[in-house]
Amino acid sequence: MKNKSPSTCEGCGKRIRFIRKSLKLSQEDFAKLAGSSKSSISGYEAEKFPVPGNIITNIYKKTGFRPDWILLGDPDGDAAGSQKSETVFKINS
Repeated sequence: MKNKSPSTCEGCGKRIRFIRKSLKLSQEDFAKLAGSSKSSISGYEAEKFPVPGNIITNIYKKTGFRPDWILLGDPDGDAAGSQKSETVFKINS
């Protein structure tokens, strides 16, 4: 069983990894985009510690992936609404 702090959201790490991989970024490049460090991104993805709100906000501002989806997931499977494909195109262009 993983040692996680009580405030770590279940599945946040998987969703952050999904965002990073969908943008085809390394942890280092994604850390720069999010205003974080590579080791922190690694820790968030492994759900070793909670993702600070400012990092979630930065991810949203730079990628369009909604904070509520990062924190809670989406039962409808819509990761970021209509902004996602447009934002991914801009970042990868």
